[in-house]
Amino acid sequence: SKMYGLILINGVSRGINYFEGFTLKWPTKDMPQTTWTDPLLTYLIWYHLGFETQTAHPDLVQSLRRHLEENVNAKNVIKLLNSFLKRTPIIMERPNETNKNTNPPITLTCTIMHITGFTSPHKDDVIDTNDKCDPTKSSYVEFSDCGGAVLDEQPAKTAEAIRLFLQGLGHISHMSIPKYSIANRVAEQAAENKRRNGSLGRISRRGSAPFDSVDSGLYRCDSQEDDNVGDDYYGHELQLRVDSFDDRNVKL
Repeated sequence: SKMYGLILINGVSRGINYFEGFTLKWPTKDMPQTTWTDPLLTYLIWYHLGFETQTAHPDLVQSLRRHLEENVNAKNVIKLLNSFLKRTPIIMERPNETNKNTNPPITLTCTIMHITGFTSPHKDDVIDTNDKCDPTKSSYVEFSDCGGAVLDEQPAKTAEAIRLFLQGLGHISHMSIPKYSIANRVAEQAAENKRRNGSLGRISRRGSAPFDSVDSGLYRCDSQEDDNVGDDYYGHELQLRVDSFDDRNVKL
């Protein structure tokens, strides 16, 4: 009741299952209590990144492995994994929308945003957790070109999603959307183009791209499209990005 908003990245609410228990017991079996082993490192890298990210970003794998070996205490990790193996499910249930006279369900009452990646190893668990939350207060955000490490693979998109979530709660209102949005960057490029080429210079427009890459910030001069495109076009595109959080399911 004292929590106003909650952001969960790869949030899991279920307990341990048989497959996960077997997978986790294998790298920790007969392990020295103070040193790292290859099976344990392999499991932790999969847990944080997933298989697809390991293939696409080998540099990220090496960076994570080096961080674990040099900066993380293996003894503490083993104790954490032993507790992880004994975890119990978090009891939550989706509110009954048809019969509101029933007993109130056990669920989170604050506004929640679930963030995960398309190839994250925890994607199904995040969807399951989101389904147990109140649909009027829960948002699901999935990055299409990302695995489990959303903070490392897509930091800009994660920051944008968090900013919009906080603004939806009424915070950081001084960070106005026009100031940091695509429309503002286009306007700045148009003004710079006008200063360089005069009033007849062509306005820089954002190249055609799917919604996945809408936050890339790359623009070009499109000579085959109509130049008479006003600010309403870019304002409409920006409005789609903001209003998409009302649908509670966003894929960036």
